[in-house]
Amino acid sequence: MSTFSSWWAWLNSHRPLIWQKVLIPLVLIVAGIAIEDQFKDWWVGPKSYKIYLVGSLTDRETQRIFRGFETRYESLAPRIGNVPVEITIVDDRGSPTGAMSASREVSRSDDVLLVIGHVLST
Repeated sequence: MSTFSSWWAWLNSHRPLIWQKVLIPLVLIVAGIAIEDQFKDWWVGPKSYKIYLVGSLTDRETQRIFRGFETRYESLAPRIGNVPVEITIVDDRGSPTGAMSASREVSRSDDVLLVIGHVLST
């Protein structure tokens, strides 16, 4: 009997044991890893919350407002529980299409706490 034949015979005779002790646990481990990361994010929460400042970065008045907000923010260093609150500036290029693009970008984020802007909106 060849080595391959004897190995195949051994494998066939131990098939239930291999499924039970090797393959099923391996499949469960891989599935657990895939699910665990999603569950951990849901359970633990975000690493930070964000305040989005949305406006045209070429407009001087918008820049002044953003600088004032950032200056005051840095002195406060706010937190919600143990989660830091960060500022993110998004440029809407001062145009309706830029505003739509910026709105889509912000709405896709799962860490939004507050949106300030569009500064030039009415």
